[in-house]
Amino acid sequence: MDLVDSLRRLRLATMREQAAEVLHTARTQRWAAEDVLRTLLEAEIAARDAANRGIRLKQAGSPCPRRWRPST
Repeated sequence: MDLVDSLRRLRLATMREQAAEVLHTARTQRWAAEDVLRTLLEAEIAARDAANRGIRLKQAGSPCPRRWRPST
């Protein structure tokens, strides 16, 4: 089983999407294995946090988050 299949099976979509680019960068810059894993995990966690925030807002019946604009 290759890396992409393993990440798909574990439902790590963001890691799967970014793996090729991160691995290429890691090879060219000679990253340690811990740095590669840390980078991919941070991306996956950030994506999940953003998705969960959106789900919670939707369940709460909140309107889409809007940018604050000062009144003129």
